[in-house]
Amino acid sequence: MVNIRAAAAYYLFATHKRGYGIHSPFTYKLIRRVFIDRTIYEAYETMNKARKDYLKSGERIFVTDLGTGHHKGKNKNNRRICTIVRQSAGKPKYHRLLFRLVRFFQPLTILEAGTSLGLSTLALALGKPNAQIFTVEGDPSSASLARQLFKKQELHNITVFTGSFQEMFSLVFTRANKLDFVFLDGHHEEKATLHYFDMILPHLHEKSVMILDDIHWSHGMEKAWNTLRAYPSVRLSLDIFHMGLVFFDTGLSRQSMSIRF
Repeated sequence: MVNIRAAAAYYLFATHKRGYGIHSPFTYKLIRRVFIDRTIYEAYETMNKARKDYLKSGERIFVTDLGTGHHKGKNKNNRRICTIVRQSAGKPKYHRLLFRLVRFFQPLTILEAGTSLGLSTLALALGKPNAQIFTVEGDPSSASLARQLFKKQELHNITVFTGSFQEMFSLVFTRANKLDFVFLDGHHEEKATLHYFDMILPHLHEKSVMILDDIHWSHGMEKAWNTLRAYPSVRLSLDIFHMGLVFFDTGLSRQSMSIRF
């Protein structure tokens, strides 16, 4: 589900696709080196193969959704793996973007909220192979498949926590008090998103980067996005429609922008 009015506004008014006219050196460099980077990285082949393997699977799993998900319907809990990938795993272009963002910022500690089948986690891990990655998934079946993927890829720097964000974040914070990079992709509701943002905020520093998925998925998510980007600690927010990027560096001018991606 996507807010049609928001989509129309974004594609009508979003600018700076190639960075022209942007006065901030940081934002210009980010667009030029990350957003429009056309390099075919070797990691892309690994990511594509993992996705294709899932798409070939006709296996069904029982999905326990602890938050608001993307799927609807009578059999939403008994789902084919290939259907989960098509409907809920995100488009490959956004996984490639996550890879490039991690490659660019080189974070040492990463938190992902919403592992699903592990495709986005794989992108994060390939972007910084020696990073310490903590990923939280509420559904045991999905988390199990993700663990199998990481084992197959011989990725030993990923720790999967299975349970609610509320409970698992506390465990993560005992392992990593400060986080360099956060990808928040789960429980797509206004109050939940703001609550988790508030939980994570004390564990960020001014060089931290936070990515929020599906910021225009519903009216509530849009309200959450508009609220959190107005936080005093947020210096720069970038809206690329399907994702929102938040930066906290006090050296940046306070600004909110929509970037065509």
